[in-house]
Amino acid sequence: MSYELVAESIMEYIESRIQKLFPTNQHHEAKRLIESIRAEHVMDTGSYNLFNTRIATLELSKGSLESLREFVDEAKKDFRNVIYWYLNQSDKTQG
Repeated sequence: MSYELVAESIMEYIESRIQKLFPTNQHHEAKRLIESIRAEHVMDTGSYNLFNTRIATLELSKGSLESLREFVDEAKKDFRNVIYWYLNQSDKTQG
């Protein structure tokens, strides 16, 4: 599978999560915030860290724009925190 197809399917996944997590009138702002996390924020020349950070940030927000803004700001400072929090949260909910 090519990089473009992977990137497209991940963006489709992110958009579907935005639609599920946020009210319709907040979709545009949520997408704008998520897309404001860029490769330079995640020390990535490819896409691995970028996509993981965007997904983790979105999921941690739990449909709150205020939380999403806070996690986006944190991801731009140190993306590893957001990924750690997401993975740690997932471990706690499964146990």
